[in-house]
Amino acid sequence: MAPLQQDNPLESWQVLEEKVVYDNLPWLRLIEQHVLLPNGRHIERYLVSEGLDVVMMFPVTPAGEVIFVEQYKHGMGMLSLDLPAGYMDSSDSSPLFAAQRELEEETGYRSERWTHLGSLFMSPNRSRGQIHYFLAEECQPAGHQHLDPTEELRVRLFRLEEIPGMMLDGAVLTISSIAGMALGLLALQQGLTHPQAGRTISDGR
Repeated sequence: MAPLQQDNPLESWQVLEEKVVYDNLPWLRLIEQHVLLPNGRHIERYLVSEGLDVVMMFPVTPAGEVIFVEQYKHGMGMLSLDLPAGYMDSSDSSPLFAAQRELEEETGYRSERWTHLGSLFMSPNRSRGQIHYFLAEECQPAGHQHLDPTEELRVRLFRLEEIPGMMLDGAVLTISSIAGMALGLLALQQGLTHPQAGRTISDGR
């Protein structure tokens, strides 16, 4: 699709001043900015955030089942059914490597067929943080989960044909997982899978 043509291209905001008001990296840093808009208006104390990028997987078994995880999410205050996901950390050589690591840690499954589905911004008004989406095909059990001390996950499998209904009936309530489900289904339905070359978990870190 051709880009939208504009007689007056939109301009970026100009940061006149900024200061860190909260710093707890790698999880979150809040920055307060004084910004100048192209129309001459000022916004003081505009908050932007920095943190870790996220990887999320649409993992499919040879039997055509999609792997989900169910866990308590404290922000929501309730159980949440989601695609497997996790933060990238400083030891991850790439989003693909992080996705391979997180899939095995959270679910105990491993895949050798990976397709990058795209990278989307989580909160574009406030952050440059992205979610990197991957399709993982032919997922096989590889052992046990390797959970963090704060994690308690239940692995659940759903048939591919159930996924559209789950997107519409409220079974999944998070925007990030709905986007991953849509991207995964679209890639499979339109044959858009392009297995990526790259080091897998079994190659070692």
